[in-house]
Amino acid sequence: ILSLEILSGLCLMPDGHKKILQAISDASEALGERTRFQRITEDLWRPYRNEREAVRVKTTVMSLINALLKSGPAEHSLEFRLHLRYELLMLGMQEIVDRLRADFDNPTLNDHLDLFDMMRQEDEQEMTASLDSGASSPIDYENPAAMADVLTHRLADSVALPHLISLLQHLLMVPGGQKHLHLWRLFDMVLQQLSLQSSMGMVADSYEPVVNVDMEEILSRLHTQNEFEKLEKSYLKLQADFDAERTRVLELERRLNELREKGVNIPPSEGTNTNSAPPTSRLPPVCPPQLVPPPPPPPPSNALRSASWNSTDG
Repeated sequence: ILSLEILSGLCLMPDGHKKILQAISDASEALGERTRFQRITEDLWRPYRNEREAVRVKTTVMSLINALLKSGPAEHSLEFRLHLRYELLMLGMQEIVDRLRADFDNPTLNDHLDLFDMMRQEDEQEMTASLDSGASSPIDYENPAAMADVLTHRLADSVALPHLISLLQHLLMVPGGQKHLHLWRLFDMVLQQLSLQSSMGMVADSYEPVVNVDMEEILSRLHTQNEFEKLEKSYLKLQADFDAERTRVLELERRLNELREKGVNIPPSEGTNTNSAPPTSRLPPVCPPQLVPPPPPPPPSNALRSASWNSTDG
């Protein structure tokens, strides 16, 4: 009880929430738990020597759970609160809360149970309001069929629907027996990591990820690939339009030639391939360069003239 009270108090300290989650994660690995929070939920199920001790332990456990759900990153992030609560619900937390209400009539314990239910109801209402669910009634977040219907309606008119269908098709191929439980756990943990990175821009949970995934790098690659595919589709469409237009022009020329062969006088058009003279250019004519005659040789110098006269006199 003292340990749980200390953990609850530390959640409210700066950076304490992260430290507590890290401690719970480390303890889960040391205890060989299938998932963290397993020991905590088991403490809520476990019978004790007397009712007074049972109430004290269960009240303190619920205090820690509520502290984790309303402090640290969970205080301001709906996605992070849902992330932690889903992990608890997977361990049967709602069934535990309902059973505690029926087995114990303690005001302090009931206050913690009420707080857990109230926060869950508020978060699920906020989540439902943010979704285009198409549902007239609240979404049952523990009913797989109800959530599948919401996803189908939400993605009905988007290009993401084929990916959802592919995801479900491949999940159907995975056996559901105990032997393959580790595969389902892997899917769950990887999707938790990706959803937190996409919604919060980071992994606020200190839980060591099973697969180190750099969302920014992957999304950058997918974005580049998506842009390439768009350009490729545009190119193929333009190529198809060009081929269709070229076929239409050739067919028109063929029909015009047939009419000419039958004696129909059809003036040639600029768009047809005929033997007529090419249209005159609208550019000004280019004049050839004029040849300039070379300049006359310079007159002889005085020395050359004297030499010329002397030779004449001789």
